[in-house]
Amino acid sequence: SSISYKKIKKQAPSDSNAGKNTKTTGTQINSSKINVFTMNGCARCAYLIKYLQDNKIPFLELNTTIHQPNNDLMFEKLKETGFKGKNVQMPVIVNKGKVDFNIKNIQEFVKSMK
Repeated sequence: SSISYKKIKKQAPSDSNAGKNTKTTGTQINSSKINVFTMNGCARCAYLIKYLQDNKIPFLELNTTIHQPNNDLMFEKLKETGFKGKNVQMPVIVNKGKVDFNIKNIQEFVKSMK
């Protein structure tokens, strides 16, 4: 299994902030980790990422805002489940071949994650 990362600028850095405004995102699924498709400004995504970090659960963030191909990959994974919609509530989680999406209660959902 291989993995790719891409460092992408979120915004143009100012002279005093040079190099600080970058975010790293995965660019392909990593089958040995929990894969989390996120988007900027998503409070549910931020909650999930913080939970995974705080509990030292291995994960890979696949940001769909800063890397458009991640959005396409996410919808490919959703279509594999039979999903036919055009909108999905974030985050979308791929773990051990299972795709979880439109999660009603993210706080309850994270308690089951390992």
